[in-house]
Amino acid sequence: MKSYYLFIVITIMIPILLLHPTFAAPAQVSGPIIPQWIKNNAKWWSDGTISDSDFIKGIQYLVQNGIVKVPPSPGKYLQNSKQIPSWIKNSAGWWANSMVDDSEFVKGIGYLVQVGIIQVSLSQPVNQTESMTPINPETDQDTIPTSCQAVNDTLPDPTCTPGVADPRVTQDNIDSTICVSGYSSSVRPPVSYTEPLKFKLMDAYGYADSASNYELDHLIPLEIGGSPTDVRNLWPEPHYTDPNSYDKDGFENYLHDQVCSGSIDLQTAQNEIATDWIKYWNAAGRP
Repeated sequence: MKSYYLFIVITIMIPILLLHPTFAAPAQVSGPIIPQWIKNNAKWWSDGTISDSDFIKGIQYLVQNGIVKVPPSPGKYLQNSKQIPSWIKNSAGWWANSMVDDSEFVKGIGYLVQVGIIQVSLSQPVNQTESMTPINPETDQDTIPTSCQAVNDTLPDPTCTPGVADPRVTQDNIDSTICVSGYSSSVRPPVSYTEPLKFKLMDAYGYADSASNYELDHLIPLEIGGSPTDVRNLWPEPHYTDPNSYDKDGFENYLHDQVCSGSIDLQTAQNEIATDWIKYWNAAGRP
């Protein structure tokens, strides 16, 4: 009950604070168009299914895409969130259940970021893949599959997710691309691209449980020259199967080492992991 009253006070006071002349550099709120995945995150966060950091991804998306506009202030609010007050979790749950409308939620978040109760990074590193992103998962619906079926729950649907290599990575240039430390991070697509795409692909694969049970996996991994952004190389890979996503991660590292040491060629490694990684993982002794 105490949390409820606190939320009511904040929703009443926010417009006053935003308009008050002594409130320095107020957060500005555009007409909110909030992706459904953020509302899903809010619901799962409010019931403890996902962590604070997963919820912050959604808030960061709102800030970085101008839905919540917070003027930068040097030396302030540029750190990761630590512990978010529990009453904010209650308000997120109310919003997810349509007890609070989108405008009020955005106003509240804008205020909480502005005063530092929720702390997110207001800047995002420039990522070279943003300029080559082939689709926008919010608008280019035709490029995203709508009906997919995982093979034995452990492999992606080969029609929806056949695996796509990055044409910029070749056998001749691996020493200056994938075999350079930090390469994968340099081409990894931004969260603003991957997070909404993850939810759309979960829908396509018929996964209706918590998003925390899956990772948006590059079937041909970045470390052996997989396409960073092509939807045909991305799928919601379960953590709970046997073998699971963590086993595939280990095999990806193994193949990277094999390619960079010259033990196998790049195309062979890409074909193995794209066609049936479990078969080749077993043949290699489950590295």
